Amino acid sequence: MKRAVVAVGALLLGAGAVLADQKLAVEQDNLMRAQAKSVYVVMLKMAQAGYGPWTAFATAFAVALTLGTLINRLVERPAGEAIIGWWRGHRERAVPVEGTPSQA
Repeated sequence: MKRAVVAVGALLLGAGAVLADQKLAVEQDNLMRAQAKSVYVVMLKMAQAGYGPWTAFATAFAVALTLGTLINRLVERPAGEAIIGWWRGHRERAVPVEGTPSQA
């Protein structure tokens, strides 16, 4: 009886993990599709302007690289530096430095 309960529990946990992974996979797929639309728009506009597919691809690649670099430099790095600065200040206040009298 115990084995049956353990087996059913394991199956339910496995099914829950699969469903959770499925939801995560769907969310990731939707995110990737949304990001790919901007690259497709650049290639479509280039094709409509009469440029060849390789020129459109190179332009879309350059646009994606430029946007990624801008996001990294203007958003991600400053945010990361602010978080690290906050963490260092928080850690220095929380941990007493050797050689200073304790406040206990």
